[in-house]
Amino acid sequence: MDDGLLGEFKTVLSTVDRQFFVAKDKIVRGRSYRFRYKVKNVTGWSFYSDVAYIFAFSIPDRPVRPTFVQATDTSATL
Repeated sequence: MDDGLLGEFKTVLSTVDRQFFVAKDKIVRGRSYRFRYKVKNVTGWSFYSDVAYIFAFSIPDRPVRPTFVQATDTSATL
């Protein structure tokens, strides 16, 4: 993972025993972070994966409550 400013990649996890991982430390809203990985098996280490970009953001504010403006009666019979 990089620092969100296209800096050097740093190792954030070296052994995985789960299917996913969430980096929480020093994440800055508004930055796009780069991630890559490599794996090891009985034949050795793989090459690094393609770089994935993840944009850090926060949950948006609740939208403004709608205001009633007008209604039309559609139940009238002819």
